[in-house]
Amino acid sequence: MSTHPLPTHFIIMAHDASNGLHKQLRPIHLERAQPMLDSGEMIVGGPLYSADGNSIIGSVVIFQAVGNFTRIDQVWDFVKSDVFWKQGAWDHLRTMVHPFFPGNHSIFPSTPVTVK
Repeated sequence: MSTHPLPTHFIIMAHDASNGLHKQLRPIHLERAQPMLDSGEMIVGGPLYSADGNSIIGSVVIFQAVGNFTRIDQVWDFVKSDVFWKQGAWDHLRTMVHPFFPGNHSIFPSTPVTVK
């Protein structure tokens, strides 16, 4: 029996494809994310930078496991319906979704947020 805490969040790490499409698709991508941020389902999202910090190489998104995102397949459905995925801005072979338990709760809600 595992003594690890159960995951309370999901983390998405999506590396960009080398086609540069993310710049032109970004407004659509952000518009779609806003309602999930407003509802509390999406905790944070933003660009993933190269190790030297000089270029954006992808995206990271963290969802709270509530509302429409209580199962990993629901998070994958979100990923696959995003304009970055559908138009090929995210590299499909280097996009990952994992259950996640934040060890530092000072930056995350300690109890699930009620989804609006």
